[in-house]
Amino acid sequence: MFVNDRTWSEAYHRNRDTVGEDLGGVVFTADENVNPEGNRSWREYIKRPALFREIADLPIPATLINGSEDIRPNWPTRQLAALMPNGRYVEIAGAAHTVWLTHAAELRTAVREAVARIRQAE
Repeated sequence: MFVNDRTWSEAYHRNRDTVGEDLGGVVFTADENVNPEGNRSWREYIKRPALFREIADLPIPATLINGSEDIRPNWPTRQLAALMPNGRYVEIAGAAHTVWLTHAAELRTAVREAVARIRQAE
């Protein structure tokens, strides 16, 4: 199976409860409608019969970036990158989910490399 959402969710909640989430000292208030709406649209989107075929046929370079210490499991991102013919998985060592707050320089480098790959493909 490509994505086992229950396993992902269980791992995320276990990590959130034991490790917590490093926000780099930033405090923000999230829109309470974002997660429920995102989850609803994701559940609808993921059920499309041809989804994996469409992803596997994408001709463009794509870079998927994770932090090595993200409390969310990285295996779905690794699988997605592997499924794409021009997919690339990048993991930023020591970074949590809020990589842009704690590892901005490393993220900037990874994004610049991703943009360069897209430009080369044009």
